[in-house]
Amino acid sequence: MLYDKKPMKILKKTLTYRDQQTHALMFIPEGGIKHWSLMTHGYTSHKGSILNWASRLADMKHAVLLFDLPGHYLGNFSEVTDLHHFMHHGHELFLGAYQLLHHELSQRPEHIFTLGHSLGALFAIKALNITELAKATNICVGLGLLPEGDTHFFLTPLFRKTLIVRSQIVSPALNPEDVFTMIQKEKKLLDVTQKRIHLIAGEDDVVVKGKVGIDNMKTLLENRGNQVTSIVYPRLPHHLPEMATGHIYSFIKDYFK
Repeated sequence: MLYDKKPMKILKKTLTYRDQQTHALMFIPEGGIKHWSLMTHGYTSHKGSILNWASRLADMKHAVLLFDLPGHYLGNFSEVTDLHHFMHHGHELFLGAYQLLHHELSQRPEHIFTLGHSLGALFAIKALNITELAKATNICVGLGLLPEGDTHFFLTPLFRKTLIVRSQIVSPALNPEDVFTMIQKEKKLLDVTQKRIHLIAGEDDVVVKGKVGIDNMKTLLENRGNQVTSIVYPRLPHHLPEMATGHIYSFIKDYFK
């Protein structure tokens, strides 16, 4: 039968956020585990947008914990009531993901990766300051730093109509205008240091602004004392993070050479 041979086991899990829970999927590869990968999606999206990341890494013998951000209705109906708390503590969901794998798996990893797309990438970097994840390697997709004075792509007059939809698929506290402003501030306040970070984006990523945004982000992180590499591909639009799957695979494969 076509489905008799399963290269991995996928388990439904939950992570706690304040007094609520958010959904997660745990990927357990058959034939042994070498590494752990913890990952989440971008603003107004859901874990399905990066499902290919999880699947491909499980093929590489990674145990993967893929989780939805709270207050993102495409993934779950949990609520975020305090934007400041969410922005300052959302990265702690990566600790919850780590603890869940630690509790359920007897085999400890050779290495840990934190991965995220856009807002999830910001949280994935911040998670490196958590003691249990201090030696993890971070991979960010679609996370750049806009030039000073630039307006976020979705706040330009041409795309303001999209905010009507976006604002209704997240908790009211996560309204786009406030979130975009806070994300930009949080990037500039990043205090991670002595970490290994890899940035991936597309030249056609109008949210990141391609190489300009990635170079700005790389410079900021390097100035904090981190080891940062980056790559900008010709085609990797912001709304299609699954297209980064092959790039993530290549980076991790080369990482252990």
